Amino acid sequence: MKNMKKKLSIALVSVLLISCKSYSQDNSKIQYIFPPKINEFLDEKISESSSKNPGISYYMILYHVTWVEERDNHLISIGTFESKPIDVIDNLISKSIHFYRLGKMEIPIIFDYDFSFVGYGTDAKGRTVRKNITGSSSFYVEFDRAGKIVDSNY
Repeated sequence: MKNMKKKLSIALVSVLLISCKSYSQDNSKIQYIFPPKINEFLDEKISESSSKNPGISYYMILYHVTWVEERDNHLISIGTFESKPIDVIDNLISKSIHFYRLGKMEIPIIFDYDFSFVGYGTDAKGRTVRKNITGSSSFYVEFDRAGKIVDSNY
């Protein structure tokens, strides 16, 4: 009887471990899927831009809108570059495992808080140099928790 309980326990633990593994996500990349209206908006605008400007690459910066007190929204800014983005963006993109998929294109996602922790270098006196992030932002879309578009520049 004791031996039977031991075998049953081992079998149960094995089944649990196998089922956990089958549901685990590949940690090498995380695909983001936004609310349906946002996905449609992004797909349409990126496809439109891509057909007008072949050879352009994209990245997304995802912001949590905190600069307006009444809002608890998110904002996606789409940035573009031809051969290589500015160094700070390139550094963040190369380390990001987050992406948005449009067809075969995997568009890297970086977050607003990533800029708080990235090293910008030091000046001659050893002080941390803070640079302003400038560059080409094709468009942005702000949306609420329900997936309703609140604002966009497109």
